[in-house]
Amino acid sequence: MARFHGKVGFLIYTDDQTTGIAEEQVVEKTFFGTVQEHSRRWQSSDMVTDDLQLGNRIAITANDFAYQHASAICYCEWMGQLWKVTGIQVKRPEIILTLGGVHNGKSRQACSAG
Repeated sequence: MARFHGKVGFLIYTDDQTTGIAEEQVVEKTFFGTVQEHSRRWQSSDMVTDDLQLGNRIAITANDFAYQHASAICYCEWMGQLWKVTGIQVKRPEIILTLGGVHNGKSRQACSAG
């Protein structure tokens, strides 16, 4: 199995006590793990080019933060690109992430740039 080292993005909602408004906050944490499965496919779309979809499964060695916020995992950095996490399976001491297409949502880089 190939080794994994990269960032995992968590989209966490926080309540502002003074205004009562919930705000989104992107938190990135670095994890180690293994690539359990590596596959890709091209998905037809209405665009000029087809979309690349991964079927990769990455098992990260999780910590307490990852277990507490597992449902908030939204992307994973792999091979220099941010990928959507389409599935999460908690199997202590690991969390297995299934990757899908390219992540186009909020990220820490986008939040710090804007």
